[in-house]
Amino acid sequence: MNAKALLLTLSLALGASPLITPSTASAKGHASPEAFPMKAPEFRKKIEARIDRVRAVIDKKLDGHGVSAERKAAIHRLIEEAAKEVRAALAQVTADGSVTEAEATQVKKLALELRAKVRERMRAEKSGQGGKAGDKGKADKGKGDKGKAGKGGSAGDKSATDL
Repeated sequence: MNAKALLLTLSLALGASPLITPSTASAKGHASPEAFPMKAPEFRKKIEARIDRVRAVIDKKLDGHGVSAERKAAIHRLIEEAAKEVRAALAQVTADGSVTEAEATQVKKLALELRAKVRERMRAEKSGQGGKAGDKGKADKGKGDKGKAGKGGSAGDKSATDL
């Protein structure tokens, strides 16, 4: 009889687990979903936070590699230059006081590309191209993508310097 009671208890517990999971799943997920149209100051805060996160990640990596203060300042200037495009688009979509979902998608796309743009400019400087980042960046792009399959893009950086 004890075996039957144990099986009954387990089956009830397992049967009830799908009923419990959805309520706990929402607690584990992201914060509340974004509601559109969104107020401009709220959206501006989110995008600025995204830019700050990119800067923080880059700073952490620079600290880990022991980069000099002057090189770090130069990289911060690159970040700010790349962020100008994001901030210009942000100013344009927040001009009317509210942001639609389509406008938000455009700005988020630019913000997500921010780190890649900084990386591309750094790669162009490293290879000695300086102002000719447009032509060289397109040529390196194919080789850099192949090397990124391994460890977070470090192989892509090596291929750019080996040219």
